[in-house]
Amino acid sequence: ASSRGSPRNAQPEELQGGGSDTPSVSSDGSSRLLGGRIVPHAARTKDVAMGICIAQSMKFWNFNHNMCCNYHACLFEVRKICRSLEQRRCDSDFGGDGDGQCDTCGMLADLKPRPGRIQRCTVCLDGTIHATRDVVQL
Repeated sequence: ASSRGSPRNAQPEELQGGGSDTPSVSSDGSSRLLGGRIVPHAARTKDVAMGICIAQSMKFWNFNHNMCCNYHACLFEVRKICRSLEQRRCDSDFGGDGDGQCDTCGMLADLKPRPGRIQRCTVCLDGTIHATRDVVQL
């Protein structure tokens, strides 16, 4: 069995971690279960929040391009970088950082409790950060 990359026949919802009982057949024909949530006791992060994070990161990149605009050049780089990252070995411990989660977009965050103060989400700007165990469903 290969220990690198996504299964060749994985469907988009499987790659998003749609459920812990989603069966998949790897390229060598062996069957295994895909994912579940990275942090099982936390709610799923919304796609729009993940997109915001990628777009925010892209604003800090600098590279040469000959595309129609900087935005589409950055998206081209995202796809190129993702193809390269998919070739790395599997890492079941990757991600899941943060003991807090936004109650609106589901972004994980470091919980910084301060008496009498509300911790706002820095991604969606609407939500409040709570302990991950307290944000079950969005």
